[in-house]
Amino acid sequence: MRSLYLRIFATIGLTMMLIVGVSILASFHVANRWMEATEEIRPNELIADAARQLADGGRAGLQEWLRVQERTPSAALLLVIDAEGRELLDRRLPPQLQRRIQRMREWRQSPRPQNFRPPLPMPRLVGPGGEEYFVVPTPRRLGPFGLFGMPGVRRLVLVFALLFTAGFSFLLARSISAPIRGLRDASRQLADGHLDARVRPAISARRDELGSLGRDFDEMAARLESLMASRQELLRNISHELRTPLTRIRMAVELASQRNDGNAAELERVVGEAEKLDQLIGQVLALAQVDHGAKGWKCDRVDLSALVRTLIEEAGIEADTRSVTLRPEIAAQVTLEGDAQLLAAAIENVLRNALRYTSPGDAVDVALRPAPGGAIVEIADRGPGVPEAELPRIFEPFHQVASARSPQDGGYGLGLAVTAGAARLHGGRVQASNRQGGGLRIEILLGNVPGGRID
Repeated sequence: MRSLYLRIFATIGLTMMLIVGVSILASFHVANRWMEATEEIRPNELIADAARQLADGGRAGLQEWLRVQERTPSAALLLVIDAEGRELLDRRLPPQLQRRIQRMREWRQSPRPQNFRPPLPMPRLVGPGGEEYFVVPTPRRLGPFGLFGMPGVRRLVLVFALLFTAGFSFLLARSISAPIRGLRDASRQLADGHLDARVRPAISARRDELGSLGRDFDEMAARLESLMASRQELLRNISHELRTPLTRIRMAVELASQRNDGNAAELERVVGEAEKLDQLIGQVLALAQVDHGAKGWKCDRVDLSALVRTLIEEAGIEADTRSVTLRPEIAAQVTLEGDAQLLAAAIENVLRNALRYTSPGDAVDVALRPAPGGAIVEIADRGPGVPEAELPRIFEPFHQVASARSPQDGGYGLGLAVTAGAARLHGGRVQASNRQGGGLRIEILLGNVPGGRID
């Protein structure tokens, strides 16, 4: 069916039709049985059965027989009234019958000639103790629900109604929820950076609104993948094109410095600016690599403990020049499947930022510990921290905190973006928080690490 609206409408309509059909068949079946019971049962036979029950079981036996007879589908009921005018099952008597019984009691109690006998318009039963009971066969009266008030009809209709409703509701819910789950899974993959994520062919092949939504999602994902590929290609091309004139500038500076024409300070400044430009190009290339996804990285068994120790040793020289102490807490033999070069760039970017913003005399804490499904690298400095509103954005490319934008920082807002991309490629994520007492803590969660912050 091409329309989800029509499918829901048809399912509800079919369920109602089946319930009505079963109700009609059930009432027809009960009506036939009722008519058959009307033809087979004779009032004299009912009275005779009641007399036998009274003789064998007394008043209690007769009451039990009347309860069974009341639950049995039949066209006639037998009312039994004692000498006080009460029905044995406390059933309500018709007003006309109540008046007749009252007149009989008055006739029997009034003075009369010895040769006078009052009329007895209804049969009587005599119990083992001589007590008398009046018996009145009466047609069974249908309730406000007609034949649906007959014993067994309501239960039969209710059972079939529940079965049909549950069955069709299950099929309808599954036909709707299954493609929605598929769309949700594909959207989650797309959000995790897997730009080649698509919905299942069974969903996009549907000819209803959900199938149309699935095809629109695939078109959107394909367009997004194309745009991201164009962006990565642009970044790579620009970076490579910039490297060529940068190399020529360096060569020209070296030749000019060899001539020693008295412009050494200016030449040294040009060299410094060229080095900054080279660092920027390197970060742009790294960002393009992590954006390229799994197609551009290597997957090996990486000794994360040895890698972090090496990075700390290399950063030790810069820490000494800044009078900053590095305090490592490295767990032994933490390994991970991944790209050692990307992991090193991700951790080094955070570590050098921590050194840059930590005041002389303070310390930078570097911790590596295993976690279920992966590992956690935590780097905490004692710098100025980051405003709470800026924390979610510090991992965006080219984003810099306003208070940190100063010429001497030397940052371009790409390092943390590279870190976030590398963590995402390794099945993890990064998260930042301010430390109590000042400073920033950044956690790099690698692998399928459950939960949030690890304290």
